[in-house]
Amino acid sequence: MKKITTYLFAFFLSISLVAQNGSYILSTPEVAVEYQITAMSPNGLWACGNINDGNYRGFLWNLVSGEVTETSAPGDISIALGIDDNGTIV
Repeated sequence: MKKITTYLFAFFLSISLVAQNGSYILSTPEVAVEYQITAMSPNGLWACGNINDGNYRGFLWNLVSGEVTETSAPGDISIALGIDDNGTIV
């Protein structure tokens, strides 16, 4: 039990240290396509990022409904680096 508690403490400590650095990239475990989250809205309802399938394309993710909207067609390049509380990519 003491080992589990120690591991959990180390895990949560590392999360808090990463959060204090400001920006970081989270990636989904997709095989053919890599989704990278680059920003979350201050209210925590939206996220945006980039899809890397050979070309970078931005996406908007509604964290409440789970809906993901791509900002350009496959083959076209777009980048999403920031988002506001209304779900608008800035």
